[in-house]
Amino acid sequence: MMVIVQDARRAVLEVLIRIERKGYKVDQLALGGLEQAYGEGLSDRDRGLMTELIYGVLRHRSRLDWVLGRFCQKPIQRLSPTLRNILRMGAHQFLFLDKIPAWAVVDESVNLTQQKGIKGMSGFVNGVLRSLDRERETVSYPDPEADLVRHLSIYYSHPEWMVSRWLKRYGPGRTVALCQANNEIPPVTLRTNTLLTTRETLLSQLKSEGFEMQACAVSPLGLKVKGGFIANSVAYRKGWFYIQDEAAQLVVLAMAPRRGELILDACAAPGGKTTQMAQAMADQGRIIALDVKAPRLDLVRQNCGRLGVRIVECCQGDARDPKILKDRRFNRNFDRILVDAPCSGLGVLRRNPEGKWTKTEALIHHYAQLQFEILEGVSPLLREGGVLVYSTCSIEPEENEQVVERFLKAHPEYSVSDLRNDLPASASSMVTPEGFLFTLLNQESMDGFFAAKLVKKAT
Repeated sequence: MMVIVQDARRAVLEVLIRIERKGYKVDQLALGGLEQAYGEGLSDRDRGLMTELIYGVLRHRSRLDWVLGRFCQKPIQRLSPTLRNILRMGAHQFLFLDKIPAWAVVDESVNLTQQKGIKGMSGFVNGVLRSLDRERETVSYPDPEADLVRHLSIYYSHPEWMVSRWLKRYGPGRTVALCQANNEIPPVTLRTNTLLTTRETLLSQLKSEGFEMQACAVSPLGLKVKGGFIANSVAYRKGWFYIQDEAAQLVVLAMAPRRGELILDACAAPGGKTTQMAQAMADQGRIIALDVKAPRLDLVRQNCGRLGVRIVECCQGDARDPKILKDRRFNRNFDRILVDAPCSGLGVLRRNPEGKWTKTEALIHHYAQLQFEILEGVSPLLREGGVLVYSTCSIEPEENEQVVERFLKAHPEYSVSDLRNDLPASASSMVTPEGFLFTLLNQESMDGFFAAKLVKKAT
């Protein structure tokens, strides 16, 4: 039997309320909020359970609201954010967690209502959750034959505009698979820092610290980890790894940076791909890490420091304006440029489930224009024969193939290089006929990424 710590429950509630009211990203608040509320006493088990509750409510929000609506006299959206999220937390434990007894779920939800000073609503919360506990197996959902979009939207907790887009493009089967994948708990994947160790040594070290480890099937640098809080490990403090999804690692493998090169990372923060390029170059050469926000460049500096990277120079500026780099005293153009562009992030909804409720379809078109402008801005900085890699964590064609097609039409001096020539053979199923990397619904549980490698022809 597992009973949730009340102090941590309050922290979970505050995180959910702040995300709903102010649009914060879950990774900005979740762990920090729990640690602040519960201090150093938060065990790995408690941390894991609380994280599951935060992410679970966000992943399954539409379904939770639908079920709660069967037992609430008031529409769930007319309740206060505090009361609404208390009920969602209770419903999530009933529907998706099986180790917490029903009496504990109800009692802790009622106690939380009282602690938040919501007058006269303790009985309401008690009645709704007890009714849900008794009758949860009788809840029905919208008929898929009558309205498939609505059925999938509620049952798999995705906004109708997303479901509608995907049904038109992929059909029902792949749309269901995509929604299911977005609701899964993603793996924790590490990238070995080969400046300081090898994958084999890192694997051995983490196993000795009690972590369950598995080598990634595609990235030669990757490891998947289960159990415990990996940032507390000795290997983390030594800088032996960076937490990075396997798909993101493939982007730098596609770029294939070499020792001694001059490279621009045009949208660098927080520095995952920047530091991977540095280690591929054996920390020899020069990387300019450009980002529009100065505080985010602090993350790049921190990651470089922990990982022992010395060849990165941070520069604040907008990649759409190449003049920002005029004072860097380059005696030549860049050998390679990475544009890991800002995007809708629809390929990483399982990691950022709040995005399902904060993003709009218009955002896709906004980012598509921004992405094209960034490519336009940096393209004059690349030398003839140089490589430009464009990547996103979006699965939407407007941000991916269509941006590349528009850029190539405007710049005939560029051509596509087939990524089968650069990626491991085990990644071949994720390379499109056009030669692009696209990791949608892959077999290795990677995030949804897109990447294209463009070469600037010599004139």
